[in-house]
Amino acid sequence: MTEKETQQRDDTLPVVQDGEEEMPLIACSECGFERINPLLSNRAYRGADIHTRDVYRVMLKCGKCGGRTIYQQTGHAMTFNPGRGAYGHLESASGLAKSKFLDAELCYYGTGYRGAAAMCRAVVEQALKDKGYTKGRLDDKIDDALKQGDLTPREHMLAHGSRLVGNDALHEAADITASDLPPALSATVSIANHLFP
Repeated sequence: MTEKETQQRDDTLPVVQDGEEEMPLIACSECGFERINPLLSNRAYRGADIHTRDVYRVMLKCGKCGGRTIYQQTGHAMTFNPGRGAYGHLESASGLAKSKFLDAELCYYGTGYRGAAAMCRAVVEQALKDKGYTKGRLDDKIDDALKQGDLTPREHMLAHGSRLVGNDALHEAADITASDLPPALSATVSIANHLFP
């Protein structure tokens, strides 16, 4: 074994001090809080991957600032997905809109595609309500926001797209697939951040 291979192997071994194995410190990506176990399970989903091994997906919550991240365990392998995901982060939206978006991400990572699409729709509706658009159906709220100048034509189109994908998830027999979700998640972030810069 080469020196480099030995170092790589040693980097993956548990920390041992005074003959006892120790857990490494885990740091919150939001506030930097470090503890052996600063994260509390918020929600958990269990499914099976394509190789039929058990997959556990959990939303973890920082014990100090409340920041959340998605954690997945497949067999003995653990994966953390940072709170600022690939689809963006809701900067100034309400706590309820942010919570719904995290639920959308959790559903997506947990292969609950229909639930993720429905939650993207819910985030768009929540952001519009928070902006003062409370009357009528969601499509009316979206159109009113365009007329009032709170949505650009681009965000208007994205909002209707999120609404339609969410409606399909809620009301139609059409399948919602993994490929339907990245555009819906990105659109949701774009709309909410435009409404609440």
